[in-house]
Amino acid sequence: MTGGLSIQSRTTAERKWKLKTTDKFNEDIARLTKRNPDLEDALRSKIAEVQRYPLRSGKRSKYPSETRHLHVKSDWIIFWRVEGDTVVLLSCGRHDKYFRQ
Repeated sequence: MTGGLSIQSRTTAERKWKLKTTDKFNEDIARLTKRNPDLEDALRSKIAEVQRYPLRSGKRSKYPSETRHLHVKSDWIIFWRVEGDTVVLLSCGRHDKYFRQ
């Protein structure tokens, strides 16, 4: 993963969740950690939480229905989906970027 974050697969509840990142997610993380270096620890913690409990973490997003999201800090969000035994990290960014009214 770019941006200095390293995440490893974890085993929880007898299920091993693999972690996969999209190019979009890697670009988002590189951009966010460059602009906001203090977010790196919060991102690492939330990504680990998503990986441990991908079906319990976050709320279901409206678009598309299988996508889930979780707030990192105030207005920063991580989006992911589960594909089989893999958590696919899709994107990360500011709340207003994704939920404009």
